[in-house]
Amino acid sequence: MQASLGANIDQVTWVLTSYIVASAIMIPLTGFLSTRVGEKKLLLIDITGFMLASMLCGAATSLDEIIFFRILQGAFGAAMIPLSQSYLRKLFKPEEQGKAMAIWGIGLMSAPVLGPTIGGYITEHMTWRWIFYVNMPICIAALTLAFFVLPKSQADNSKKINLVGLVLMVVGVGSLQIFLDQGNQKGWFESNY
Repeated sequence: MQASLGANIDQVTWVLTSYIVASAIMIPLTGFLSTRVGEKKLLLIDITGFMLASMLCGAATSLDEIIFFRILQGAFGAAMIPLSQSYLRKLFKPEEQGKAMAIWGIGLMSAPVLGPTIGGYITEHMTWRWIFYVNMPICIAALTLAFFVLPKSQADNSKKINLVGLVLMVVGVGSLQIFLDQGNQKGWFESNY
């Protein structure tokens, strides 16, 4: 990725940081957005947005492009975890919820273990772009299942958002996440950054 985008090691870390910051900002907004738009509709929007952002990440020709597309990918991908947990709670009986959450958790916990290994294999035998393109069939399957299987949910358009609180949350959570992600490279509190 560094060679094809003409980036150094410090610059290319923003590909990860941008995703993490966008995700950290959007996760707290999931409850409001799911109430306002409806859970099913929000999940369909998020899967579609994540899929398109993944495709654009794979097609990126500059570091700025991939960072922007990773922000979109993180923003759309953030709500999928809390929404899937919400649906598990709604769709399974109380006595089955523990098993459902455990199976869901196995999938979630295996991703950080298997992801780098599979990603390394894909990068070695294809190109780094396929790390993003591999999301396409998975997203298409998820979009199809979500559309046909999940029950429709109601939206409540009467909810209003606290814009001052939103701006403060974006600045606060975004700054904290950048601090945690870039702090070691920048010298933590000794840096003017």
